[in-house]
Amino acid sequence: MTTATKYSLWLEPDPDTRARLQPLMATLAERLASPLFAPHITLCSPLHGDPEDLAMYCSQLATQTGAIHVTPLSIDHGVSYYRSLYITLDADAPLKALHASACEHFQVPVLSSYFPHISLVYAPPDTLDDETRAMSLVGDLAKPLRFHQITLLDTSGDLHTWRCLARKVLCE
Repeated sequence: MTTATKYSLWLEPDPDTRARLQPLMATLAERLASPLFAPHITLCSPLHGDPEDLAMYCSQLATQTGAIHVTPLSIDHGVSYYRSLYITLDADAPLKALHASACEHFQVPVLSSYFPHISLVYAPPDTLDDETRAMSLVGDLAKPLRFHQITLLDTSGDLHTWRCLARKVLCE
């Protein structure tokens, strides 16, 4: 049995924001023996279709969209592998509008409950210790975060097989 290829559309941070997030993510991945991945906000997933068509829309969207600034609200933990520890973000109008636009284009349901967040680690939730669960936003993590590019990924299968198909910088 073969599974359909699944794509995801991400917003990725500018170099300064990446530099603020990546050290914490690397520390958590090492502590929990979990894979390290790029910091991102999932904009729309799962997507299906021709990867060239998806990449072309990714380019179009990038030319119509400026950098997105998001406000971190808290560090929270959840009950799923891909959302075990994450930064909850303010779902402001520009981010919601970009989510809705992408979903409508790809004929994916627009989620009224869209929950923008930045996963800090992918791990079984029961592996988080009390110290990790008690983390809070401090210092640079409490400041607004800037996302400046849109990325299309093939997210079929295991995290180690995910690959970038297109990456476009948003217009300034």
